[in-house]
Amino acid sequence: MSEFMPARLSTEQVYILYSSWTHLRECNVSLHEDLERARSQEDRMVYELMNQIPPVLEDGRVGRERLKKAVN
Repeated sequence: MSEFMPARLSTEQVYILYSSWTHLRECNVSLHEDLERARSQEDRMVYELMNQIPPVLEDGRVGRERLKKAVN
C-alpha cells in the first residue's frame, strides 16, 4: 500500500491554478448578478402588466385582484 504523496507544483503551475480559480469565481459572480438582473426585470414586467388590468373588467368580472390571488 503506497502513501499518498502530494504533487509538487512549480510556481508557474500554482499561478495558473490560482488564476483559473479566480477567473471561474468571477464568472460565477457575474452569472449570479446576471440572473438577479433577469429576475428583477421579469418582476418589473409582471408588475407593469398586472397594473394594466383594471380592478373590475367592463363585463363585470373581477380583474386584477382575482388574478393576483390566483398567481400568488
